[in-house]
Amino acid sequence: MDNKLLLTGTPLQNNLAELWSLLNFILPDIFSSHQEFESWYGLLNHFIWQPMPFDLLIHVPFLVSASAFLQSSYQWQS
Repeated sequence: MDNKLLLTGTPLQNNLAELWSLLNFILPDIFSSHQEFESWYGLLNHFIWQPMPFDLLIHVPFLVSASAFLQSSYQWQS
């Protein structure tokens, strides 16, 4: 297979195993071993921010909900 296309619907979840699986799909000759990848990049786990629930409460704004009822001036015709 000469060409590959990788589509992901979700961002990486701060997880090196998920990153390795994507790289292994795109470049299997280079990223063939998960254990080897972990030995190279395992130190990155210490620098990946994994938020605690309290941190999320500080950084995520509170949801404000408002409802408004408007009367339409447009008359539907059958």
